[in-house]
Amino acid sequence: MEQTHNTLKYVCLSDFHSGALSSVFTALDKNCAFDPDTVSPTTETLGAALGATLKSLNGKDAPPDLIMMGDSFDMSFSPPDRASHVLGTVLKSLYATPGALSQKMLFLPGNHDHALWTAERYDGRAEDGVVPGFRHVTAAFQPTNECPASRILEHLASTLGLDLKVPTYYPNMGLTNAAGDRAIVLHHGHFTESTYRAMNLVASVMSGRTDIGEDVETLEALNGNWIDFGWSTIGSGGLLGKDVTEAYHSLLTGAETAKFQQRIADHLAHIVATKFDLPPTKMIEEGLAIAARGIVESLVGNFSQLERYAYTAPLSAGSVDTLKSYLSKAVLPQMHKELGATLPDRTTFIFGHTHKPFEDQIITDGFSGPVGLYNTGGWVLDTALLSTVEGGSAVFIDDDLNTAALRLYGMPVNGQPTSVRVTTADIDRDGNNPLVQRLQHAVDQNADLWTAFSNAVAGDLELRQTMILRMTEESDSRANKLGGLV
Repeated sequence: MEQTHNTLKYVCLSDFHSGALSSVFTALDKNCAFDPDTVSPTTETLGAALGATLKSLNGKDAPPDLIMMGDSFDMSFSPPDRASHVLGTVLKSLYATPGALSQKMLFLPGNHDHALWTAERYDGRAEDGVVPGFRHVTAAFQPTNECPASRILEHLASTLGLDLKVPTYYPNMGLTNAAGDRAIVLHHGHFTESTYRAMNLVASVMSGRTDIGEDVETLEALNGNWIDFGWSTIGSGGLLGKDVTEAYHSLLTGAETAKFQQRIADHLAHIVATKFDLPPTKMIEEGLAIAARGIVESLVGNFSQLERYAYTAPLSAGSVDTLKSYLSKAVLPQMHKELGATLPDRTTFIFGHTHKPFEDQIITDGFSGPVGLYNTGGWVLDTALLSTVEGGSAVFIDDDLNTAALRLYGMPVNGQPTSVRVTTADIDRDGNNPLVQRLQHAVDQNADLWTAFSNAVAGDLELRQTMILRMTEESDSRANKLGGLV
């Protein structure tokens, strides 16, 4: 008698940052410049290895849906045409193996492609009865055929010869199993960090209220435009976008960060002295210099302390607190609203955004037991260091909501690439997670393809390390020569 098994339903990936020069999916030439005529080695080998593994895992089952969990484009540090081109190469590679993935790609916008959600939320045609301009979020647990569709991503897919349907959830997507005892909530991850909820604080200060809500509707209503402005539209800003990108690269090494902050402080002190016609005495110059450096260090320094730039731990203590807050004040009320008073016994939360993959469990208010955690990591090098916990992961979900992570890559160790490995946050099942066993078997069957991928991504990471060091050096030299910031 043939042994029955659960069907693989979803594969989750995030943070491609397509178009960003620091993304391993963006093809570079030997001079570290964008090469539109080639495909990066990581892109090519990932598609081949993942496609073959899914075929081995699926067998005769229907192929799973891809869940793309945000920052597919990098619309901050890449012009839209480049971002679109690079994402096209990634999608073409991921869908190159016939029958490996379904023709439905679920999409959860992140902070760097939030503009795609802005475009959708003003388009009420995708949902009957929705008034354009008044939808800030979607229901998390609604069927895909009731979701708005990403017309931009569907059009991009069509230009590649792919007939993809792209239902969109924002900011959360929810799943339950047939028994109703398990739930999974997916989210890009930006609302688990205080920077992307900053307008809640502004609203509180402006109004004098201390009861500004932290539910998903309030978070998006207050912060959506802020996210668009800061992280999702600068790439289309022509010369300004190019300069902002160079400023960003100046923050990716410690030495260049210090130089960049000093240049800003010098400019700020000069502007104040000129504006107020202050006498050029040594005491005033020193006072202005001290004040300017303090202001700059508090602003630029805070930017460099974003979670993705905390390189040595999967999640900082501050982000753990904000994550717990998001789970208890945003996710939990949405689950009660859509699922009722009695929630499933076990909940798993899957997010990306930080570029640092991990699997764990967390205890937080309102949930009956520990919440399983997965972070899908990312595909960019955020610093010139190759000694961080950055990396990329894919999370697999079957129809009973068993979950497993395929750690795809980490930073090379002494120049040697890391190997893919299977792990899970379902530690309560004492190793009896059938998906883990099936996934490991499928990976082993395609070991040669995964070795080729590991070698390719290690090479792409080293090339981006060279690029970052070269760009920061050139930016510093140009600033000294022309008197600008970059």
